[in-house]
Amino acid sequence: MHLLLIGPRASGKSSIGRRLARRLDRPFIDLDDRVAAQFAEHSIVKIWQVHGEAAWRAGEVDALKHVLADSTFAVVALGGGTPAINEAEQILIDARTASRVFTVYLRASVQHLAERLIRNPGDRPTLIGEDVVTEIESVLEHRAPIYEALADMICDTDDCDEDHVAVLIEHELRRRHVLPRH
Repeated sequence: MHLLLIGPRASGKSSIGRRLARRLDRPFIDLDDRVAAQFAEHSIVKIWQVHGEAAWRAGEVDALKHVLADSTFAVVALGGGTPAINEAEQILIDARTASRVFTVYLRASVQHLAERLIRNPGDRPTLIGEDVVTEIESVLEHRAPIYEALADMICDTDDCDEDHVAVLIEHELRRRHVLPRH
């Protein structure tokens, strides 16, 4: 079983995922890093400029398949858009049904996400070419129902320290007897 972290950009998937992986003594996988490694360009923005969104999304599906095929329990941060790709969504539904993944939706408010993105925009292309708040609202309108439908657990991250969120998730995993014995 893999522990998957889903949510929008800036919800803390990578930073919380790293902390959680250390706490659980498990490998951490950032799916965006796996996708980016499939291209020669050194930034995600450049990959999108050269190859387009469709190539990136196909890379996400491919990387997701490879990660889920590995039997080693890992903490995996999915790209914000990964669950919204039809093929990837079905892969996640099938993996959940087969009890091969436990999915945590890191939910954050528009305001919290906007503050984080303004402070640290990172190496991500704009999805709709609008200001940060308008983009977040648009993306969440489409993706939040998908995140919620795929989630085994929803963890609100507003006003929470990343270490605290990792501890909350770990406690819930132990309470639900999700963690493997090793």
